[in-house]
Amino acid sequence: MIFRLPLVVGFGLSDPGQVRDVAPLVDGVVVGSVLARMIYELEGRKDGISRISDFVYRLKKALGPDRQVKAPNRNTTGNSRSLAGWTSAFPP
Repeated sequence: MIFRLPLVVGFGLSDPGQVRDVAPLVDGVVVGSVLARMIYELEGRKDGISRISDFVYRLKKALGPDRQVKAPNRNTTGNSRSLAGWTSAFPP
């Protein structure tokens, strides 16, 4: 921890390169808007979950091997193959 309280940065982070550049300077990173946009745009596509998973994998890899990734429950429908739980939280 850099400060007494964790320092987390997230505004504008949208790709693995940005995460890699910022991660050493902070205690955590948040990548939200780009994921919400991807979820909305990929709703109904057969490759939606795999594309999002690949993107998140690249973000995690950019953090380096010693960092943990904490993510919210990705789905509220109980169906792990559906993006419906995500997109209902992010209307157009």
